Amino acid sequence: MSENTTIRFALLTDTNYASWEPEMLSFLQTRRLVKYTTKAQSTAPSDTAKLEDWTDGCQAAAGWIFQALSPSPYSMWVKLEQRGLKKISGHRFNALESQLNLRLEIGERLLQYYDRVVAASERRKQLRESTYSVTQFDDELDAFTILRGLPEEFGHFATAI
Repeated sequence: MSENTTIRFALLTDTNYASWEPEMLSFLQTRRLVKYTTKAQSTAPSDTAKLEDWTDGCQAAAGWIFQALSPSPYSMWVKLEQRGLKKISGHRFNALESQLNLRLEIGERLLQYYDRVVAASERRKQLRESTYSVTQFDDELDAFTILRGLPEEFGHFATAI
């Protein structure tokens, strides 16, 4: 029996995920690879006897998924960014708090500390929309300061916001 080696449905673009996903999952099911898209199979097994099969399955699933992507790098990058970088105030607060909590570690060189500060700053900046303004930053900083200064008994309230 010869295995079909081509994708016969629309490739994933920045606008068709809802119709692409069930097609891709169905395609992977026909190859017994859909399990590698689940949380249960997302980490390598501790049993070394099963590791090679798991690695082969992951590589096969990843290869087919890659084949089903639009050839437009820009469209794929935008979609990945939208999925991976949720540009919301809560994430900006966490990034800002992480940056403000950085301290020079014992035995760390100043240049290494500087690099960590720059990396944290870049992560924080990536969470801003392109239209983000200084006024918005000021408003969020005021809210962050209030939330950060609340005693522990307000922890549930602070995380709910």
